[in-house]
This record gives sequence, C-alpha cells and structure tokens, in this order.
Amino acid sequence: MHSSRAIRLLITIATAAALRPLIIFGRPGAGKSTIAERLVAHPDANAYNLDLDVCVPQWMRDNFAKGVYPTLAERRGFSSGAA
Repeated sequence: MHSSRAIRLLITIATAAALRPLIIFGRPGAGKSTIAERLVAHPDANAYNLDLDVCVPQWMRDNFAKGVYPTLAERRGFSSGAA
C-alpha cells in the first residue's frame, strides 16, 4: 500500500473511532514510528503519539530477540492492557 494511502486510512480510522486507541504493530524498521508521526502531524488528526515500547513485557521482548512475534490474541491482550 502506498504510504500516503495508508496514512489516509489511519486518519479515517482515527476519526471514526476518536475515543479508541490505534496501535500500530510491526517488525523493527517497518515504519511504525514514521506512520504514527505523520498521523499526528496531519492537520485533520485529533491524535497523539505514545511509544508503547515501555509497556512491552519481558517475555515478549525475549521472543522478539528470537524472531518470534505475538499472535493476534497476544496483540489484543497487550492492546487491552496498554490502553
């Protein structure tokens, strides 16, 4: 997906669900921070950027080091706990 289209999609989602968090998951170097920064900088965005790396539990960090990434259920659990 072209990056500007992705940003528009995120802005649309953020606007439609203004009271719900939008958490961007991805591997290191995938562009998560770039997308989040552009989303927050957009004039129509009512959003802020919070880096959730400080909330990542040790077991998840250990798995990242092994190249093992969370399942969808684990991501949902993390999202609920971080929100």
